[in-house]
Amino acid sequence: NNILIAPPPSSYAAGAIYILGCTTWAGQPACGGGLLVANNTISVAQGNCVQTDVVTPNVYKNNIMTGGCNGITLRRSGFGTITSDYNIGYNINLNRWISDNAGPGPPTYKTLAQFQASPYFQDLHSSYGNDLLLDANYAPLTGSPAINAGVSLSSLGIAALNKDYGGIDRPQGSAWDIGAYEFNQGGAGSAPDPPTGGSYPSSQRPASQARSAAAARAAR
Repeated sequence: NNILIAPPPSSYAAGAIYILGCTTWAGQPACGGGLLVANNTISVAQGNCVQTDVVTPNVYKNNIMTGGCNGITLRRSGFGTITSDYNIGYNINLNRWISDNAGPGPPTYKTLAQFQASPYFQDLHSSYGNDLLLDANYAPLTGSPAINAGVSLSSLGIAALNKDYGGIDRPQGSAWDIGAYEFNQGGAGSAPDPPTGGSYPSSQRPASQARSAAAARAAR
């Protein structure tokens, strides 16, 4: 439920969203799991949109990826350890929609179409190539393919996901929108519950863009 922006010439080789497990050093055991990456809007000029060094299970849903980055890179787990769907990619490296860099050997890359096909059958409701129709603050405009295109995650019981980045209730239409913002024609919103989790070094911290709920509504 974040907005992560790194325009040119910035890059985040390790990922705008970088999930670090126990270790990334070769030959050392990996650990971790239960990873959920949901309802993020990511615009990164270079590097990876998302990179994870933890092991199964990993869930990626309702994310927008744009700006020229690679898609999802899995460094410590293979394609079979991921559940991914209801994501949108636009102007990213389509040949690297998802990458298996767990080894041994060189990385393996898959396009969206390849990842949707046998034996993976992932991202069946995801799309690539449609103009996102976002405003300058990365909120969806009328006609955006992100509107009503997501899946409800309310059953997970994560209160912070029930409101968008600007404090607007999800959903506003017939279904959740993909990305950090719900399309909203107006109405009151309140700040979402703060996220939980740890911190990471400033050298790894992705650029982010924040705005108030009032500004979010005004932009629409």
